[in-house]
Amino acid sequence: MVCLTGNVRHRSYRNVDRRYARNTEVQLALRYCEIAARHHVKVTMFITGKACVEERSGVGNLGRQANTELGGHTFCAFQSVRHWLSRTLGGSALGSASMQRRDIERTIAAIQSVTGKRITVWRNHASRYDVRTYQLLGACGIRLVSDRITEHTTAVERVSQELLSLPINTLPDHEQLLHGKYAERCSGVAAPHGRRTIQEWRETVEQQVHTIEQLGGIATITAHPLCMDIADHMHEFEQLCRFLSQYETRWVSEVAERPD
Repeated sequence: MVCLTGNVRHRSYRNVDRRYARNTEVQLALRYCEIAARHHVKVTMFITGKACVEERSGVGNLGRQANTELGGHTFCAFQSVRHWLSRTLGGSALGSASMQRRDIERTIAAIQSVTGKRITVWRNHASRYDVRTYQLLGACGIRLVSDRITEHTTAVERVSQELLSLPINTLPDHEQLLHGKYAERCSGVAAPHGRRTIQEWRETVEQQVHTIEQLGGIATITAHPLCMDIADHMHEFEQLCRFLSQYETRWVSEVAERPD
């Protein structure tokens, strides 16, 4: 079984990769999901609440894609005055427990206001979380979180009575992929920081999926629409979807409904 997931930030999000992209992340996510749909692959897209405010129509179109479900990705990816003050004063980028709860509730409400659906799955921006995060997510009605990155788990894990965890157990793209500023700096002799080309990343992920499938586990992939676009305009991503079409793909919410 495979869960293909992606993360989408709002148009005003400040990110070094954005200058290499042709469209906003919401627009790229639409193309990404259309590619996956051609190969009958389901997608769970974790999206910021602020994207619903800045690109309401685009998020609405994304939520109507038959092969796509939406999950929460914080409201503003920790880019607010309150989050800045929390970091400046020596606190966490996530902020206090009350800040986290407000962020979760705002994100859930924003997505529901556009799609008419209440989300039940979540991934914090940059996979950041602390000892309070999961308790707050469970209290707010989130049933499954997919934050933890590990190659050593092939099954869903129970965090609490309310909340399950679906680890990302294949090679993350943003941290490992030769794209954007890293590709620009590459001399052709050696990839900086050990990063891989988009083809090498795809081949590694496909091998990991094959291995996890043989073990009877759940292979969880994180592939950002932004990274897939600036790496090679999603050509290798389409190859990945073609490969995934031979397996059963599920939305993250379906794993929460049937964790076994």
